[in-house]
Amino acid sequence: MKVPGTKKTFAETGKEIMKTRKYGKDRFAENSKKLNDMNNQAAYDALLATQE
Repeated sequence: MKVPGTKKTFAETGKEIMKTRKYGKDRFAENSKKLNDMNNQAAYDALLATQE
């Protein structure tokens, strides 16, 4: 199944959203990573809701 409006499947889009990225080791990088993880999870949840 393809995501509406794109040519990618739900699995491809999900992998792209949840892809891990490298961050630095300081506290600002840690906070940025936490914020990005929360946003990515929200986008992934929305994708799964669309799939249902």
